[in-house]
Amino acid sequence: MKMILILVCFIGVVFGAGGIFIEPKIGIVPYQNFKAKNESETLINFFDYGVDIYSTVPKFGQVQIGLGAEIRRINPLLSDKKNVGLFFTLIKLPTFLDTMIVSRVGFLQNRTLERTFYYAIGFEKSIYRVIFQVLFDDMRIKRGVLDGHYHSIVLKMGIKI
Repeated sequence: MKMILILVCFIGVVFGAGGIFIEPKIGIVPYQNFKAKNESETLINFFDYGVDIYSTVPKFGQVQIGLGAEIRRINPLLSDKKNVGLFFTLIKLPTFLDTMIVSRVGFLQNRTLERTFYYAIGFEKSIYRVIFQVLFDDMRIKRGVLDGHYHSIVLKMGIKI
């Protein structure tokens, strides 16, 4: 986490960004698919949680760039209910009416899984300081004979600090 903060501060200095925003989030995965198995999380099972740290880059017209980390449970893969960590870079592009297009590229890490490529794209709507996100993500999973793509839809809510 210290490394993420240092990198975001460095990006802010290099691109001349004014403020650094920290956005803690909590989320749920209503749809996930791996191979032919579809599942959904419920509120009783588990909340995903994480943080985005980003800054506005005025030289690029209100584009926001940053880093993030997230803890997520992947039910179809890990029957022992172990959590996985997602580490990613993010870019937010403004559209209209405080709506942003969010893209993430990073990797997933867990003791039982090899380091896995992760990417996501979605929409973000902000109402004052409350943030709502819908993300469509994909991961290439490598775990012995369980090679394949993991797809999910993620709903997140956060507060911009």
